[in-house]
Amino acid sequence: MAGDDVLAGGRGLRLRVVAALAGAALVAGYLFWRWWAGQIGALPAPSLPAAILLLVLGAAEFAAARRIRRGVSGASRDPLDPLWSYRMLLIGQAAALTGTLAAGWSVAFIAAAWPDTDAASVRSDALAAAALALAAGVLAAGGLGIQRACRIGPPGQQAEPRE
Repeated sequence: MAGDDVLAGGRGLRLRVVAALAGAALVAGYLFWRWWAGQIGALPAPSLPAAILLLVLGAAEFAAARRIRRGVSGASRDPLDPLWSYRMLLIGQAAALTGTLAAGWSVAFIAAAWPDTDAASVRSDALAAAALALAAGVLAAGGLGIQRACRIGPPGQQAEPRE
């Protein structure tokens, strides 16, 4: 199955992969934004509605992770659909990667705009980029939370109920 490669033999998305992607996005984004500022001019303003959307998606992921965690531990009255859980795992991993890249890209915007933050408009754009970076971090954390909630013990081992 195509998703099995992403799962890395059952280990899942590793934190070092997430950190490496954030670093790569930061470097690539910084180079891009410096090129943009030198060739085109003013940097485009980051979108605050995008930050709100990422926050909402991150909150939905945390809610899904809680539902999965309760289902795996047996604390839920509703049965947990394994196919839904697997889909949420893949969505969570994709969201973790997306959030990581968006956070790195937004921090790169802040770094590229930093020399010009004495201007009020650039300062407000840098603050919007900071909000976007934080929201992207919430999205990434929610995705990793779903992955953690989907972990189960070895076959035959009964999960301990937790609340």
